[in-house]
Amino acid sequence: MADILVVDDDDDSREAVARYFTKYGYPVRSARNGREALLAVATVVPHVIILDAMMPEMNGLEFLSVIRAYLRWRTIPVVLLTAFDEGEHIDRAHEFGVHCVLLKANYRLEDLHTCVRMLLVDGSARCRGGA
Repeated sequence: MADILVVDDDDDSREAVARYFTKYGYPVRSARNGREALLAVATVVPHVIILDAMMPEMNGLEFLSVIRAYLRWRTIPVVLLTAFDEGEHIDRAHEFGVHCVLLKANYRLEDLHTCVRMLLVDGSARCRGGA
């Protein structure tokens, strides 16, 4: 089963996503910000990253700019969770190869699961569900 890394500074959100995917048999690791996520990726490269856009210390786009600079991490599929459906962060996320952007205010865990499954089958797939 695919290894998932959940990166979110909100404890409740991070734990809810991690519990959901664990229930379906996925090995899940988590990080509270981009800095912790870099350590996690350097330890074991995940099959998919579920990434919050806005976090302290290192936000989601800063994290993406670092991992996309390394050849071995360049193609890791990423699902971006964001509170804002418009803005430069959405454009930049797409530039960094994010194919699935979900709005935190109205996505369902089932939608996230669908995106993850699609990305695992075809890392270039575009998920529907928001921005």
